[in-house]
Amino acid sequence: MHKRILAVVMFCLTLAACGTDKQSVKEIVGKPVASAKKIVPKPLPKKHLIVEKKYDQPAYYVSWVDEDESPKIALLCIHGFGLSGLSFEKLGRKLAAAGVPTYAMDVRGFGLWAKHGQGTLDYEAALADVTLVAKEIRKKHPGIPLVLLGESMGGAVVVQAAAQAPQVCDGIISVVPGNKRFKSGRTRLKVAVKLMTDPNEPAGLGDDIVEMATTNEYFRQRWKDAPLVRLDLSPKELITFQKFMNKTEEAAEQITHLPVLVIQAKGDLLIRPESTFDIYQALGTPKADFYMVSNHEHLIFEEGLFSAGDVALLQAWMDNAVKSKHQI
Repeated sequence: MHKRILAVVMFCLTLAACGTDKQSVKEIVGKPVASAKKIVPKPLPKKHLIVEKKYDQPAYYVSWVDEDESPKIALLCIHGFGLSGLSFEKLGRKLAAAGVPTYAMDVRGFGLWAKHGQGTLDYEAALADVTLVAKEIRKKHPGIPLVLLGESMGGAVVVQAAAQAPQVCDGIISVVPGNKRFKSGRTRLKVAVKLMTDPNEPAGLGDDIVEMATTNEYFRQRWKDAPLVRLDLSPKELITFQKFMNKTEEAAEQITHLPVLVIQAKGDLLIRPESTFDIYQALGTPKADFYMVSNHEHLIFEEGLFSAGDVALLQAWMDNAVKSKHQI
């Protein structure tokens, strides 16, 4: 199966350094990325509750829609571990002004779920929520394609959601969805000790996760202090999280026709790059692309960490791989 790979030569060195058994990475192919459109900031969005219910609960999401722009393609974003849909606020504003109505939902156990006393992780329900919110978006924007974008944990969510229900979207962007982390032995030891003593109490790994995700002290503090952030999960919850992440590679095999873009940050100090690349290689679709981006640590599109070039990459890929095919 032929796949186009958009990567940098340095990724070969990264794979070798991480001990991967992959023999080689193909050279870069594809078209240059278009320039990013200049964006004017928009008013803060309103928080919505979907009236239709699944698992006896509503699904929380936030939206950024510019009514002055003719919508070309819609985007549903899924956040990373500990964050919420609001982590995509800056990206949502930029894309909405470029004619891409952007939505972001809270994964069960995080965001408004946790704030309202419903902090139990439930990934089965979260996958159903993706379908629920996607249906709502299609009702609001009929006739245009819908793309799922997920980062970190969210990258795993979008792959598994599309594997379960391929009709839910017209394309997938999965950012750093790998399940293998640096210094994982130390983390497993801490979880194991806590599991034996206080399995339902916070494991005390929140600060460790933030400090591995970024070396930027300003963002570290901002991440820890954000009102809807939930990082300190119990050992049982962390095990549930890891089991979910481990299912992503197998789920990727079940995606056989959708276009998929997989992105890995070159400077990621949290997720091992080869585990993201393994998910890319497992994809059953021939319409798969892989990008290694520079000048980033773990997160790329959340909390306004993206560059103009990163936004241009999203727009160009959605135009070429999704929107153009949808019009045929």
